[in-house]
Amino acid sequence: MATAKTMPNLDLFELILDETVEVCQELERLRSKLRRCKKGSEAYFDVMADIDVANAMMKAKTKSLLREREKIVDAMPD
Repeated sequence: MATAKTMPNLDLFELILDETVEVCQELERLRSKLRRCKKGSEAYFDVMADIDVANAMMKAKTKSLLREREKIVDAMPD
């Protein structure tokens, strides 16, 4: 059974998961935007830069999500 000590971690885990999904949705939006741009155009390369930023955010969120999951698992009774 979860203790009061682990509940904030669960809330934080869910918050980070929600934020990760938002970044994923942003990447999907950027993919669609990229497909509407002429390949090699300035707009195309601008969207590529936005994808790089979103990708970095996704990487950071994923690392945070895994770190929180590890904390939760470590706090669970054996």
